[in-house]
Amino acid sequence: MYRSTEICFVFAACISALLIAEPTPRLSYETHIRPIFEAKCLKCHGKEKRAGGLLLTSRHGALTLSDFGHLPIVPGKPAGSEIVKRITASDPDRRMPKESLPLSAGEIETIEKWIEAGAPWNDKRNKHWAYIKPNRPPLPEANSDWPKNPIDHFILARLVEKGLQPSQTADRAGLLRRASLDLIGLPPSPR
Repeated sequence: MYRSTEICFVFAACISALLIAEPTPRLSYETHIRPIFEAKCLKCHGKEKRAGGLLLTSRHGALTLSDFGHLPIVPGKPAGSEIVKRITASDPDRRMPKESLPLSAGEIETIEKWIEAGAPWNDKRNKHWAYIKPNRPPLPEANSDWPKNPIDHFILARLVEKGLQPSQTADRAGLLRRASLDLIGLPPSPR
């Protein structure tokens, strides 16, 4: 038999589990880096123009040696990446971008963190939720014998967080009344 709190809080528990599954957002090319590159870099390092042989619209182009023999992006090593050296250069002749305003400190920090994280490049199949490997979140600890299944652990954690207690288990007549109201919208007959 189901407890009344299981029925009421299953949806909330599922949402909580999804929120717990990945607490920190990951930097990605599409969401965080591409807007910076489009605003400041792709005019000279895009598909139409590839200054210095550098193409910043694909992972392959960004990880290939430039015409000057430098690696634009070295995943995991921002200090070894030519892009970081160029966007942080104090010499105006070496600093990039040349034809627009310099990158802000926040934009530079975002690029550095992205490179440090391995410069993850989103391809089309990783955008859809169906291609993301599901992770089972750890069960919240319960200082009670109330949880009877894994969902109950999430429900109890949320109830405790809100300062509430689980309801008592409904008796047979109460469950029959609830089922009748849910299924046909009327209370059960007195017989």
